[in-house]
Amino acid sequence: MVDVKRKAVIDGTFVENVILADDDFELPDRLLLTLPEGSTVAPGWTYDGEDFAPPVPTTPIVMEVTMRQARLALLYAGLGAQVDAAIDALPEPQKSATRIEWDFAKTLRRDHAMVPMLAAALSLTEEDLDILFYEASQIV
Repeated sequence: MVDVKRKAVIDGTFVENVILADDDFELPDRLLLTLPEGSTVAPGWTYDGEDFAPPVPTTPIVMEVTMRQARLALLYAGLGAQVDAAIDALPEPQKSATRIEWDFAKTLRRDHAMVPMLAAALSLTEEDLDILFYEASQIV
């Protein structure tokens, strides 16, 4: 009887697949590691030479939200008043143009020119923006 075990197929530091194989099975240019009973290691995990780690979840990219959603997300994040202060601190005519956009636009696109400008004024990273846009999109 062949002793078949669950094995992780590793390419570099990436778990490419999990297969059932005996100890004699080999794959060219791939590391095969026997997984312990009950292990949840799956394709997409990483291996650092000692331990396995699940993939880091990423925030889905949302490109457009309503201004209501954007304002509520900023309010919930404690940034609502800071946006107004950041707009008011802009030089003219940029201040007036941005105020019109902020007050009267129906939607806010992630790629709108005012987004990186306000993000910089609020010290928000690209990842922070991704999270805010995603959280805004979940507001109904």
